[in-house]
Amino acid sequence: MNGDYPRAGINITTRKLQVVEIAKESGNYRIVRLDEAYFSQPINFETQKEIIIGAQIQSSFDEIQIRRPLKSKIVSFTLPPELFSTVQLPQPVGLLHHDLLEELRWELSLIFPYLPVNNMAVSYFNIDKNMMVTKNTVCISALERKYLRLLKSFCSRNNILFGKIDSAFSAAAGVIEEGHSYLKDELILSIYISHTYCVVTFLINNKPVYIRLAAINNFEELINFITDEIEDSGIKNIRKGLISRTHISGEDVRQEIVDRLNSLTGLESEMFNPFSKINFDQEVRNSLIFENNFNSYAAAAGIALRTA
Repeated sequence: MNGDYPRAGINITTRKLQVVEIAKESGNYRIVRLDEAYFSQPINFETQKEIIIGAQIQSSFDEIQIRRPLKSKIVSFTLPPELFSTVQLPQPVGLLHHDLLEELRWELSLIFPYLPVNNMAVSYFNIDKNMMVTKNTVCISALERKYLRLLKSFCSRNNILFGKIDSAFSAAAGVIEEGHSYLKDELILSIYISHTYCVVTFLINNKPVYIRLAAINNFEELINFITDEIEDSGIKNIRKGLISRTHISGEDVRQEIVDRLNSLTGLESEMFNPFSKINFDQEVRNSLIFENNFNSYAAAAGIALRTA
């Protein structure tokens, strides 16, 4: 990692905007800012026009800026999981990057026929076969370009540089990759819970090897989804006893949810602290936000670290 510091990550949920600002001194990262501001009304990304969504984001950002302006000139963003069409497929063989992208777009159009694939930004990464998934696969993620336009316009309006964009669950799992130690071939489970979605990511050697998303409407659906994903299936070899650690992050995840989930699934999961390996300014450490909501900042922290 290199570049000028500090850098900021902004996580945008349907209900609020969260900021993590990171500085780097003598090769070490330090959290210099944690903050959040709720929207006046929850955002409905499916039905609201871009101008309305942009105005709500700007209003919450203004609230944060009034309290204390960001020092970062480069800002990266995460968005809710439901805005990304994400799927893991067998890896096509023998295709160069351009041809592979066209192939993946075609695959997306078959799986999600209602998507405006030609108006979506598509990214992918390859996953080599491993002890859990025994074939080479590719993870594809697509986001409508209108959200890129919206955030780039936001950056221009606020005189900041647009850094990166990713899903909240991917950025949260990325904190595990970035700052936490692991044993060789250790299997780690990352669970991201939003108000309407749950995402399960398995990591081996701190790299994602299996990703699944599901819409959830209640706690019972959440438990059923996670229970299914920690058992063998046609595309993965998994036994619950092989999972060495389970980290849970997301929106307003409380300890009682973690306790109930552990009781019903047999997992030994814990609320993930994205800041356990990072130093803080004392002002941040003393804040109520840090004491009460550190878990929910995993996405903003992950994208900020990726930009740093």
